Amino acid sequence: LPCAAYLTMPALLKKNACDSGTLWLYFYYFMLTAVLFCFLDYFLSSIGASSLRIIETPYGNFLAGYFSLWHPLEDGSAYYRFYACFPEPGTLAMFLLPAIAYAYYTKKYVGLIVFVTALYFTDSLGGKIGVAMLVLLILFVFTNQRRIPMVITFFILIIASSIIVIKSFGK
Repeated sequence: LPCAAYLTMPALLKKNACDSGTLWLYFYYFMLTAVLFCFLDYFLSSIGASSLRIIETPYGNFLAGYFSLWHPLEDGSAYYRFYACFPEPGTLAMFLLPAIAYAYYTKKYVGLIVFVTALYFTDSLGGKIGVAMLVLLILFVFTNQRRIPMVITFFILIIASSIIVIKSFGK
């Protein structure tokens, strides 16, 4: 069903059957609500206020709270990465990237802080690469508006990418 919705979206937008701004706003609020509830779930389970139960899914066994999933380790404890309600932290990271871009461009800074924090806790390499690409896109748009030479943009990108790679592989 989600694939069918994705595939029909360009046709619906072309026929003006739906408003893309409204769709982005709904997506933003869905992601913000899901991440905030899952942060609450992680907090409650970390202080012992809620217990985790084992559930079986097509993606494997997970520990589940009220709103979120954890990958169980062999000793029965929960894996440290932030899954939220997605079956894999990388999947969450890929959904967070467009939400981060939307929050940045619409100046929804509270949502931006929530999404960047969630992306950090996913500890996803794909998410880190996606952030580097998003920074490149934002810098490209910024330099075209301000007439800053592209050399400066690429220099900043190289420094930012180097910091991300050093922090990722320096563990």
